[in-house]
Amino acid sequence: MAGALGWGVATGHAQEATEPAPDELAPEMVEPVDDGASAIDEDAEPYPDIYVPLPEKVDALLRKMSDHLAGAQAFVFEAEILFDEVLDSGMLVQRAGTLTLLAERPSGLRAHFKSDTEERTMWYDGKAMNVVDLDDKVHVEIPVPDTIGPALDHLMDHYGISIPLSDFLFDNPYEALTADVERGHYMGLSDVDGATCHHLAFSQEAVDWQLWIQDGDRPPPRKLVIVYKNDVGIPQYTATLKDTQLVETVPANAFNPEIPEGVVSMD
Repeated sequence: MAGALGWGVATGHAQEATEPAPDELAPEMVEPVDDGASAIDEDAEPYPDIYVPLPEKVDALLRKMSDHLAGAQAFVFEAEILFDEVLDSGMLVQRAGTLTLLAERPSGLRAHFKSDTEERTMWYDGKAMNVVDLDDKVHVEIPVPDTIGPALDHLMDHYGISIPLSDFLFDNPYEALTADVERGHYMGLSDVDGATCHHLAFSQEAVDWQLWIQDGDRPPPRKLVIVYKNDVGIPQYTATLKDTQLVETVPANAFNPEIPEGVVSMD
């Protein structure tokens, strides 16, 4: 995992951008599926702070969460996001935003992101990413591959565009999250909004990041923190997932772009 600040978090797949361009994200209400009861391990102990890649417990928890997300035909989540903006003076200013996202495998994605500084919506239907910048009132349609993972890679590789929390959207979230990990640690059990979670910590060349995974048989991610340790000011990005639901049915028009009146489409 690596990343851009603000509303975009680049995945571990990310390459250096070759063409600058706009960004994206927004979803719909759907019927939730029972996500299973929690099974807390009362005897869980933190791993010692030894510098080895992915201790067995960390690897197992990540794979379990990845399998849970990868096995879902469709899911929706909402997240509250805090991110540091680095001013020209080098001063850090914290910004806040909200993200709502609906994904349906293999080729449906809709998201909406609104923060103190920007608002964008995005639709993906297996043919193109339609991105609307609601601040500048601009719409861009970008041809992309026909499944979610390759489409996300294409956006990052060619346009420098990343969707928040996009590592969780790949067919194999485990591979996306661990692509550049140098070491990992198990930090013990922790509470996130009333849910008991396993706290994991990871280090890479450019970032350190932490992930909280809810305890249980089918565990969703609940919180993500990224520290950009090589950037000026060492800014941070925090996303707290308030509601992650597997869904059985998705509206037929959920991924059709809805371009607001007054928005100009760019070639």
